[in-house]
Amino acid sequence: MGGISTTLGIVFLLFFNSISGQSISNNKIIAKIKTNHEEGVLSITGIVTNKGNISVQDLYYRLSVVKIDTEENLSRSNQKGRFGLNGNENKHLTELSLNSDKDDTIVARLFIYNQDKVICKDHLVI
Repeated sequence: MGGISTTLGIVFLLFFNSISGQSISNNKIIAKIKTNHEEGVLSITGIVTNKGNISVQDLYYRLSVVKIDTEENLSRSNQKGRFGLNGNENKHLTELSLNSDKDDTIVARLFIYNQDKVICKDHLVI
């Protein structure tokens, strides 16, 4: 009896995990970086949208920004955190501001993870 119930438990877990993984990819979770440049200050905002109906919990984001100025000085900023996302929800994850001249090169990358797997991302070069 123990062998059958153990086998059924394993089959159930495998089935449940495959459904969970599918629901995340079918939810159409979208990462987006938005910017606003005002008076020499660039604001970079990480946003995520769930276009599906199913809520997803225990997600993780990482926003990485690299700035290279005209003298080739490099500065980096990284922000990360955990969050949950309801169905049809649009969520502001994080925002950072930095001084920026028109000749600076700025690269921003936003990654959304579920269980250490990237499920969506956005990339912007300014």
